[in-house]
Amino acid sequence: MAFSVTSRNCEIFGMILVAECQTSSGSWSHSDLDLNTCIANINGELTWQSDGKFAESTCDIRFDKVPILVARCPNKSGFLINSSINLDERIANNDGTLVFTDDHWLYRK
Repeated sequence: MAFSVTSRNCEIFGMILVAECQTSSGSWSHSDLDLNTCIANINGELTWQSDGKFAESTCDIRFDKVPILVARCPNKSGFLINSSINLDERIANNDGTLVFTDDHWLYRK
């Protein structure tokens, strides 16, 4: 399930996503996930990619509104472009732990 549905107090600290995630028993667990392990900057666009290390080339990383992550990303010409990515597409809450998943169908409206 998309993480934002079962998480609260979601914040971004640099490239780290931090949240309290609900467990299957209903309690809340602190969890964090290094988004460098799953997002890349490809020519000014935030894209899902294992070990993408997007934070090495981007600035102003923040939430627009959870779960939309935004950043300023340089393209091949060096121009900074505003880019965004919906973290619910690939970030899930697995029994209180934030995880990256390759499940392309994770996000359902």
